[in-house]
Amino acid sequence: PMFTGGLVTDDRAAVLESQAKTAELLRAVMGANKAAGEIEARIKHLLKALEDTPAATEQQALAVRALNTRMQDLQIQLRGDRTVSGRAERVPLSLTARISIVAGGSWESQSAVTGNFRDSYEIAAAQFPQALTELKAIATDLTALEAELEALGAPWTPARLPDWSK
Repeated sequence: PMFTGGLVTDDRAAVLESQAKTAELLRAVMGANKAAGEIEARIKHLLKALEDTPAATEQQALAVRALNTRMQDLQIQLRGDRTVSGRAERVPLSLTARISIVAGGSWESQSAVTGNFRDSYEIAAAQFPQALTELKAIATDLTALEAELEALGAPWTPARLPDWSK
């Protein structure tokens, strides 16, 4: 600690515990954001590969488009609704914004964690498991669709290893 007195808390262990919990949730949310971006790119490539696969069915196209819709909905939870916020309209805080605000506002402080930051952490911690479960489900469904299209001879797409035998 740089100094004592003023706004410096006497319960430094509680501050450190809160900062550690926030860091772990931020790590997970940022990792989910990165994974979501990679999955989103895979879906976009798969949509294009569908167009170039004559044997692909309309059912497969519908499945990939439905997966894309699920991904867009998840991105709103994780990153916020950029379409609405880009028009200067109010939107709920995204998971990323919420936990980033807590981290940015409390990590460089020696004060006790405020009630607002504790509440924001609890909200993010309650919302994230559902978002993470959906992200994992989307990834699983995407892998299955990629395998189906690979079997049909679809063009290569990122994160998909081609099958080939002589």
